[in-house]
Formats: sequence, structure tokens, C-alpha cells
Amino acid sequence: MLTQTNFNQASTSHILAANEETYSASSPLFARLAILAKQQKWIIFTDQVALPTVSELHMFHIEAKKVIKMKSSQVMSEKDVIMKVLSINNASAIVTGDEFSHQERQQIELQAQQTGCEVFFISQAIQQTLTRNMH
Repeated sequence: MLTQTNFNQASTSHILAANEETYSASSPLFARLAILAKQQKWIIFTDQVALPTVSELHMFHIEAKKVIKMKSSQVMSEKDVIMKVLSINNASAIVTGDEFSHQERQQIELQAQQTGCEVFFISQAIQQTLTRNMH
């Protein structure tokens, strides 16, 4: 299940897409990322999720130069990496996995709300589907 934390809409999580739609032409995730990519900030994919190809980004009118793939840290947890990105306030969106505790997710959501960044949590099931479909 793909959920989005969008604090511009009363900070609720929304189901955005079924597995087969995530990187398709009708993807709500990438439609939203295309809007967010117009800001002067980065679209960040964490190490927990697959990075779309340049052609997939172009299909949604997202400039590849606006997208960053974060590598995992040997020193910091995934949550700490996301919190650091949010504290710098240079991302309009972060796409990450959903392998966070309830408390960690609340901390991420609160920090995202304060910085105006949208965080998209992608489940393990969708990540596996994406990996199969990309190869």
C-alpha cells in the first residue's frame, strides 16, 4: 500500500495507488511529484525505495536533475537521515519505505509539516512489485 503524508490537506494519510499503478501513466504519486518538482527544492528518494528511470521521470514532466537518491548511512538510521533532510528544508518531497515504528512516523510527519515537505511512504509489497516491473 502506498500512502502519502500531506500536511496541506489536514495531515492525513491517503491511499494513492495500487501496486501496478505506481510507475504507470496514471500514477497519483508521480502526478503529485510533478507538481512538487516545480518548487525550487529537491525530490528525494531514500535508500528504501527504487529510483524511477529518467524516462519514467520525463513521462511525468519531472526533471531528473531535481531528483536525488539518498544512500543509506552507516552511522544514521533511515529516520535520522530523513529528519536531517527535513531540518535543512531543501526538499519538497521525500519518497521512502514504510518500515518505521508508529512513533518514528509521527516524528517524520511532524517535522515534514513544519517544513512544508510532503512525505510518501511506500510499502514493502509495492517496492517488490516495482523491482519486478523495472527489470
